[in-house]
Amino acid sequence: MSEARIDIGQGHEVAFFELEGERYGATLYHKAPNGEDCACCLFWARRPDPIWRATSIEPLTLEPSIKCLVCGDHGWIREGKWVSA
Repeated sequence: MSEARIDIGQGHEVAFFELEGERYGATLYHKAPNGEDCACCLFWARRPDPIWRATSIEPLTLEPSIKCLVCGDHGWIREGKWVSA
């Protein structure tokens, strides 16, 4: 697993999970509406029935949208950038 965070804009960062040189998921770090730090995990490979599909790894593009189950943050990662819903 990689801990290097990549800024994708609008207060969001990702840190990729890697195994044998393959990126298969990431942690999405962001701020909750109350200003506290929050994070959620995204998997697009190496799991049975992953929720997301990576249409591009570099730059990262995931489908469908992402909604944090902890704080409700909602949007997409498109062409390596966060796009709010």
